[in-house]
This record gives sequence, structure tokens and C-alpha cells, in this order.
Amino acid sequence: TVIDDTPPMLVGVPVDTTIECNAVPAVAAVTATDECDAHPMVMLNESSTQDANAALCGHYNYTITRTWTATDACGNHTDLAFHANRQGGHFECLALAPTTTSGNPESGTFEVNVMYVTGTVTSMEVSDGTAVLKGTATVTGLGAGQNVTFTFTVIAGGPGTTATLTVSTLTFPFHEILLEGQVTVH
Repeated sequence: TVIDDTPPMLVGVPVDTTIECNAVPAVAAVTATDECDAHPMVMLNESSTQDANAALCGHYNYTITRTWTATDACGNHTDLAFHANRQGGHFECLALAPTTTSGNPESGTFEVNVMYVTGTVTSMEVSDGTAVLKGTATVTGLGAGQNVTFTFTVIAGGPGTTATLTVSTLTFPFHEILLEGQVTVH
């Protein structure tokens, strides 16, 4: 008696990954092999946890799941999944201090780079005209470090509006005042 009770093996399923906003990977060319069936069938099912509402963080931070199923002629099957976690985006903030010649924060003359923060936004909350972005970053200058957590809070408004940057390597926040222009939060 010959019995085929061994499921096929999937080949080429990628490993789970975390990706940037604009780097959703193409679907991999997954194949299958089987001890008895020379041509097992491979099916792909893709799902996403992305929120349809572009005003919510879940629209930008979500998981794509691609599940491949290989089935042979006898109905034996194997399932493997790939998860791509898409996260927010890039964050940059340059904290400046007034020049010693002006000495006046109201003057608008800022030439001294105190801190530069560049990293990835991992969560965002928007409510009543206020946006709170959180993530991890590389900080140079004051509070320098790698994988530093940060929180950036900004309220919609014009000149005089304050944005607050807090990084885990410092015990105090930076308050940046908008001197011109407009901040829109939506």
C-alpha cells in the first residue's frame, strides 16, 4: 500500500520584516515541492490591518500578512505566513538656540545647532488640533545617543504656537516657538 500523507514544502517565503512607509515589498515568487506530486498547487492570501481613515495612525502603522498554502493532489497542505509591519515615517527636528550676538529669542536670529533628532515615527495621535508623535531616533548634539525615544507635540496655529520635543536622554523638554507660518494638524 502506498500512502501520501506528507504535506508539500513551501520554498521562498520571506522572513517577517518592519518596513518604511514607501517600501512595501513586492509579493515573493513562492513555489512548493512534494515527495509524490510533481506540481503541488500554491495559493496566496493577503490581508492588511490598515485603517481606511487617513486621519488615524492605523492608516500609516499597520501589518500586511501574506499567507501561502501549498496543497498536493492528496489534499495534504502546508501554510506559511509573512508579516510586513509598516511603520509611520521619517522624523527630523533641528533644535536651535539664539545667537550670542542677538541674545534675544524674539529676534528670530537662530544660528546655534543645539540638537538634531532624526528617526522613525512609531505612533501618532491626533485630537482637537494637537498631534503627538512618538518614535525612536538618533540624536546628535545635546542628549546624543542611538535608539533614543522621543515625543513631539504640536498644536495647530500660527506665530507664537509652541511645539515641544522631549527625548529620553534629557531630563527637560525643548520648546520651539513658531515665528512665522502656520501649523496645520489633521
